[in-house]
Amino acid sequence: MTIEQGFLWFAELVMLVALGCFVQGFRVRKSDNRLHQKLGKAGALLVIVGLVAVEVLLRGFGWNFPVRDVATLRIHIAVASGALVVLLALAYTGMKGPKRLHVKLYVLFFPLYLATIVTSVLAFRLW
Repeated sequence: MTIEQGFLWFAELVMLVALGCFVQGFRVRKSDNRLHQKLGKAGALLVIVGLVAVEVLLRGFGWNFPVRDVATLRIHIAVASGALVVLLALAYTGMKGPKRLHVKLYVLFFPLYLATIVTSVLAFRLW
């Protein structure tokens, strides 16, 4: 296993931990709003830090992540970009409102984020 593959496994783990934060945050949204906010912010922070780490290693250090399929990689990038935009809007509306928009955005975000995880597994050569 190369260092790039090892990092990709770590990135997958980070995305799954963020997913766990989002799922738990959704689960407690009505019973514990404070925990809901903390979990949402933690998940968003994990996603953003992970994205920055990938970009720094790819563009700053010239790492070459092993790609299994270029077409799937392009789909992954498109889906992940959409998920990121919705995540930023979700975080903003969660902190500032309006609440109705925040609730509607989650319906878009969750499938986009799941698709981001699935397409990353399919796009990169992890093993």
